[in-house]
Amino acid sequence: MASSNKKKLIIGISLVLGGLIIYGIIKAIKRAKSRKECEQKGGKWDKKTKTCIINTPKPLQDVIAKVYSNLTFVTNSSTIKSSSFPFLKEMATYLKANPEVSLKITGHTDNVGNDAYNLDLSKKRADSVKNYLVGEGVGEIALATDGKGESEPIADNNTAEGRALNRRVVFEVTKVEEEPQAQPQV
Repeated sequence: MASSNKKKLIIGISLVLGGLIIYGIIKAIKRAKSRKECEQKGGKWDKKTKTCIINTPKPLQDVIAKVYSNLTFVTNSSTIKSSSFPFLKEMATYLKANPEVSLKITGHTDNVGNDAYNLDLSKKRADSVKNYLVGEGVGEIALATDGKGESEPIADNNTAEGRALNRRVVFEVTKVEEEPQAQPQV
């Protein structure tokens, strides 16, 4: 009898623990998805509260989403693939027409390779994007860059799909100012 109760207790505890583990995994997946959605809209992800702060005008959110989804680089390089140029040109056009907008461009990598290499590569990729935009006529002062290497994954680095998602460049809107209204002359 005691053995039967012990087995029931162990099974019950196992089910509860399994449920908690599954709940934690689901929550982590939802957070990652929310972070990705945040990044696609040019928002800033708050790690502590796991929320997204978006100060991005809707038209710019659309431009950022296109670039975010279509920006690719030559493998192990900071050279932007030509297939990305139309999307970057669209971003440059928007930024030139809206000089009140400033962006922080942050490069990210997967975990293949060592930390120092990945950090350097992520910075170089962000700089390549900035240089492209400046070459298209965007004011350099409106663009800041950073690299995070492999430190902020949004997906599992144990799969090819996850690593591909982690190799990304994020555009965070850092400033959107109203254009000053002309004062009437007296």
